[in-house]
Parts: sequence; structure tokens; C-alpha cells
Amino acid sequence: MRIPTSAQEFRRFLSRVLSVVPPKLKFRIYRTLDQFRKPAHYDRPEVDVSKQCRLIIGPANHAEQ
Repeated sequence: MRIPTSAQEFRRFLSRVLSVVPPKLKFRIYRTLDQFRKPAHYDRPEVDVSKQCRLIIGPANHAEQ
């Protein structure tokens, strides 16, 4: 078996491996991969007060969003 050299080849390889893995173990693998993909925290952007108008986009939990 050849070692994947690109990200696309690695994804194909991973999908082939995960197709034969039991669901319980597959869940653990995906959960572990998610921990590496997500940053630990998000830095707040610096406010530029020299600009006249600012747009702030944040999470909302409303039915109209």
C-alpha cells in the first residue's frame, strides 16, 4: 500500500478505512479528529475606532435568524 501524499488522497484512504470500522469506533475516531480541527479558543478581533461604522457579527439563537 502506498502512503497518501496529498490531502485528497488521505481523505480517500481514510474513507476506505472507515468504511470497514464498526460504528462505535468510527464515532471515537471522528470525535478525536474534530478536537484537532477546532481551535481551542477564538481570539476577539481588535476594534478599529478610526472607522466611522463597524459591523459586528455574532451568534444568535432566535427563530428569525
